[in-house]
Amino acid sequence: MSGTALTIDYTDTELQALVKDIVARTKDMTPLMKTWGSIGRSSVIENFEAGGRPDKWQPAKDGGRTLYRQGMAGGLAGSVSYQAAPDHVVLGTNKIYGAIHQFGGPTGRNHAVDMPARPYLMIQDEDLAEMQAALMDYVLEGRK
Repeated sequence: MSGTALTIDYTDTELQALVKDIVARTKDMTPLMKTWGSIGRSSVIENFEAGGRPDKWQPAKDGGRTLYRQGMAGGLAGSVSYQAAPDHVVLGTNKIYGAIHQFGGPTGRNHAVDMPARPYLMIQDEDLAEMQAALMDYVLEGRK
């Protein structure tokens, strides 16, 4: 490194303990990832309940609440789950038809039906703010 450098040594034992605690906590952030997964899953369920957020989904031909007829009892909404790991969280569904609802596209016999996209796996801006607050609480305060 050329130029000018400044080295800061800190001897404050409280600050040293805080930095040591933060470093230890950020090696395995599974508790934070579980919190984020829970926030994300709640957001997705709200997407179903609202019939699409921020934009409404194209309504079903029968006028029903698209994708939410079964509610949480075995349908697509009820299958949304998350898996937390030390450095990431995966939010999704195990339903094979989940992708066609998320992205839309040709479906049915001979792909004769063009299903509109109904993006349900979406995190809203207010959820990102909640996730950011959870991150700050976890890193700085150790709260899960």
